[in-house]
Amino acid sequence: MQRSLDVSKTKTCGQVFADSAYANKRNDKQLGKQNNKVLHRAYRNTPLTNKQKQDNRQRSSVRYIVERTFGLLKLHHGLGKARYLGLERNKTRAN
Repeated sequence: MQRSLDVSKTKTCGQVFADSAYANKRNDKQLGKQNNKVLHRAYRNTPLTNKQKQDNRQRSSVRYIVERTFGLLKLHHGLGKARYLGLERNKTRAN
């Protein structure tokens, strides 16, 4: 199953740092237009080059800060918990 990103909702001045699970031709084409970054992915019998490893390390340092922040929000402030069954009722509660 390929994952797709909807980058139309992102601000034009920001960048998207995506996980390697989003690495596919469609996302690369869409993200490449906006200078966004997807982690390089190693495939069977094709290890990452040193340049790709270095790129991943640099991109991961940015993603780490964001992931840690969302983790803290979910843990301490209930972000990500659905109070009701069904999207419509939860959406109404959020407004």
